[in-house]
Amino acid sequence: MPGVFFVRSVADLDSLSRGPRLDQDIAVDLPDSEPGLAGRLTYRLNRDYNACGCDAATLALLASAAAGVGTWWALDAALVWLGAVIVLAGGVAGAAKTIAVWQAKRRMRTHIALLRSHITHHAVPDGGL
Repeated sequence: MPGVFFVRSVADLDSLSRGPRLDQDIAVDLPDSEPGLAGRLTYRLNRDYNACGCDAATLALLASAAAGVGTWWALDAALVWLGAVIVLAGGVAGAAKTIAVWQAKRRMRTHIALLRSHITHHAVPDGGL
């Protein structure tokens, strides 16, 4: 069972963004933040860190396959063209998956920048407690 990786400092953010892939859930721990901010960022970081693009690929595969088979059926094309439709649908699914993962990585960088800004602006000086 995976543990939890807590984000409490800039060093934790650096580990998250540059370190090896974690087999853990991510939890943001910001005691001085507005209510709900840590929970929202925890949800978003986990969603984007673990994004694989499968939902986008499935939708693209189904949509392109349905459109391709429908067109093939309407045109009463030769059976060989059905193979081309299937290959095209797979290519569209692969492209959708790649785009979805890229978007998740981009959102992840945005969330990390937001967290970095929050942590550095709310940092307690050494001995300040």
